[in-house]
Amino acid sequence: MKKYLQAIIFWFFYPVLRIFTWMPLRLQYLFANILYFLMLVSGYRKKVIRNNLKNALPEKSEKERKSIERKFYRHLADSLLESVAQMGFSREELARRFRFKNPELINRYAREGKSVLLATAHYANWEWFASFPPISPFKVLAIYKPLRNPFMDRLFVKIRERTGAIACPMEEVVRKIYFFRDKNIPTLTYFIVDQRPLRKSIGYWDIFLHQETPFYLGIEKIARKTGFPVFFMKVDKVARGYYEAEFILLEEEPAQTKPYEITRRHIRLLEEIIREKPELWLWSHRRWKHKRLAEEILPD
Repeated sequence: MKKYLQAIIFWFFYPVLRIFTWMPLRLQYLFANILYFLMLVSGYRKKVIRNNLKNALPEKSEKERKSIERKFYRHLADSLLESVAQMGFSREELARRFRFKNPELINRYAREGKSVLLATAHYANWEWFASFPPISPFKVLAIYKPLRNPFMDRLFVKIRERTGAIACPMEEVVRKIYFFRDKNIPTLTYFIVDQRPLRKSIGYWDIFLHQETPFYLGIEKIARKTGFPVFFMKVDKVARGYYEAEFILLEEEPAQTKPYEITRRHIRLLEEIIREKPELWLWSHRRWKHKRLAEEILPD
């Protein structure tokens, strides 16, 4: 019964979404303005957002945090709209709106037959990375967590794969990486590293934004096993509907690094980026839900 209900809901909303994406983006943003107002008035996840801002940015005054909160709601409304709007984008339109400052830094590895790993976060815009595959010689693997609704899951897989990427469920990533490695096909595997891990999957604790925070170790473990270079993708919002991404090398020889070194690097870099424009991070996420157990050690 549940599956039938999910199907009915999906097939009711899907045609509406398709018609919506045919509208010019400037008109679509009118709906983002309405959504922003509704979230502001209803106080969408207000308690979580304010608590996160207070604990993560204690150096900011209450007035400054309220300003960040309002800007975050505005950006969140835009982000939700943009994740749907890309369904109607051509490759050219997506490439115009999500530009890469230095693609040659990372593409040269593919031309040498080498694979790389890419870390990024829930910051600015992480969905429009789909503009990268057409300008890259890599086979791009976009790791994602499957949605509970199988129909919506298929839709978002289709959106992510429409420009040539391969949407890869988290549990299949290692198998996929080795599959392409054995065929001598260079891959770029894309990790969102600020996900809150499942309690049983916590691999590392560190102080992140003044708080004890758990992290997955997936990207570091794979890097140390395979020797693939690790990059971070820093994304900036340069105007409404326009983003710019920069690749930053974290480690070229990961097999030579100490345990947790790569993880610490992307944690520190993300902290710096968040402090530059805090309104662009996903503050409505319950990132600090888990509390560290006595046997779980913090680094010195």
